[in-house]
Amino acid sequence: MTGWAARGGSATVNPDGTWSITARSEALYEVRLEAAATYGRTVADVGDDATDSDIVTSYQFEPTLLVASAEFQTVHGGEYVVDAGLVSQS
Repeated sequence: MTGWAARGGSATVNPDGTWSITARSEALYEVRLEAAATYGRTVADVGDDATDSDIVTSYQFEPTLLVASAEFQTVHGGEYVVDAGLVSQS
């Protein structure tokens, strides 16, 4: 699975679901994810930030689930963690 970053950059998803990109700083970003429609999203921003989801928008278009985070501003040298809590609905 691969991803992309607006204004250049790309991401490769690791087998455990983690990924990273190097992107321009001082820019506004939103993380988007496309998954099979057999998945649903968990509730955003509930509980510990390490275990909840940062996804706030979702659209179900069979056979695809599209989800997105809120926009966030980056700064030079910053590191940001955006997690997508997806659960199987089978």
